[in-house]
Amino acid sequence: MLISLKVNNCFIYNTETEFTMRSDMRNKHFPSNVVSVNSTNVLKSAIIMGPNNVGKTNFIKCIDAVRGIMLNEGKRMVPNIFNADKNCEFAISFCDNSFEYSFELKYDFPKNDYIFEKFSKITYRSSAVFYMVYV
Repeated sequence: MLISLKVNNCFIYNTETEFTMRSDMRNKHFPSNVVSVNSTNVLKSAIIMGPNNVGKTNFIKCIDAVRGIMLNEGKRMVPNIFNADKNCEFAISFCDNSFEYSFELKYDFPKNDYIFEKFSKITYRSSAVFYMVYV
């Protein structure tokens, strides 16, 4: 289950943009649409809507690019053509079987190489957060 996605300098996004499924429980209209994972409230579903040509499809392409990288299916990302910086950045957090994971990466297009990659399992204990990093 997707918890959040951050993207920077990829497709049409030239500044850090974040989409999150975390719920702060201020909205009481649909409590059945919220599930608790490691004491974090996460929405089960969300709707992405907006006018034409504002980035909805590119958001889905970002999710697909991260999915392809994590499953070793190759990279499907494109750097932002309006920015001189050709490094794409992704950060995704997701949960599976009541564990939360985080995956971050930076990709350098001119060098055709990953310059940073980190996969973490996030564990919550009392009021502290611990990150177990897998390389």
